[in-house]
Amino acid sequence: MRLLSLTDELTGLHNRRGFFLLAEQQLKLATRLKTAFNVLFIDLDGLKQINDLQGHETGDVALWAAANVLKRTFRESDLVARLGGDEFVVLAPGNSEERDQLQHRLQDGIDQFNQQREAPFQLSMSIGSYIYETGETRSLEDILALADQQMYEQKRLKRQSTG
Repeated sequence: MRLLSLTDELTGLHNRRGFFLLAEQQLKLATRLKTAFNVLFIDLDGLKQINDLQGHETGDVALWAAANVLKRTFRESDLVARLGGDEFVVLAPGNSEERDQLQHRLQDGIDQFNQQREAPFQLSMSIGSYIYETGETRSLEDILALADQQMYEQKRLKRQSTG
């Protein structure tokens, strides 16, 4: 029963409650061990348009596909969750170099999905990130807000470049 309350039914990822419960523990552990970690805030681009034009069932397929790309991209030890709607978050140990590698791996996974052409939509994700350095004292909410701001900046830049 407890596992069900921490898992997103559609994607099989952790849900918001599960993420915050586990991430708070990871934050405490990282602080104690003086290790850095990356937080990626990810938004599935165009979900509203998929829902409006192709229906909510197809929108659910897009969310499920995005979750599967995330599952294949990140390590089993990384914390991957769907916060709700079209928003996902990843907490992974590492520094800025590892963050860049994670983002490249994620983009490669998205590109591979789109090359298969089996879905009636193209996956696109906007990604914001924040590196929690050793010795920091920011709250998890503050960290997520900073990563979220970066994600919205990337989304804005994407819109400008396409139209």
